Amino acid sequence: MSETFEAPIPGQSLTGELGAYPWEQPAKYNTAEEAIDFYISRLANMDISMDLFESINDGLPITTAVDVLVAGGNMDGLHTMDVATLAAPVIAEFMVAVCEKLDLDYTMEGKATEKLNPKKLEEVMDNVSIDYMNPEVEEEAAEEEMPKVIGLMARGVS
Repeated sequence: MSETFEAPIPGQSLTGELGAYPWEQPAKYNTAEEAIDFYISRLANMDISMDLFESINDGLPITTAVDVLVAGGNMDGLHTMDVATLAAPVIAEFMVAVCEKLDLDYTMEGKATEKLNPKKLEEVMDNVSIDYMNPEVEEEAAEEEMPKVIGLMARGVS
C-alpha cells in the first residue's frame, strides 16, 4: 500500500531548480558538423566501440544503435534533438562503412532484433552510452556558477 504514495507528485518536475539538468544548459555542439565530428571520433576508437560493433554483428540494427547514441548525447547536453536528427544519417553511414570494413553482418532496421537477448542488449547499451558520453560535459556543467537570481519571484531569496 505504501508503494502507491511513493510516486512523484504531478508537476513535481517543474518545481526543480532551473538549469539543474544537462539538457537545460546550452548545448556543447551547436551544429550537425560538430556533433558528427564528436561521434565519428568516438566510433573510430575501437577500444570504446568494440562492444557496440559486436552487438551490431549479433543483430542490433544500426538505426537503433544510432538512436540510442544521439538520445544519450541529447540528455547529456551535448547537442539538441534537431542537431541529432541531422547528424544521425551520417553517423549511421559511418557505422555501415566500419561494419563493411570489419566484414561484420549488420542490418539497418528492425527485424533482426528478434534474435537478440534483451538483457545483453540492455547491458551493452548501458556500457556504450557511458563510454560515448564525454565526462568533461558533466564536469563543465558543475564548474559553472549559476548566477544569483534576484527579484520578486526568485526562489530562495528572503
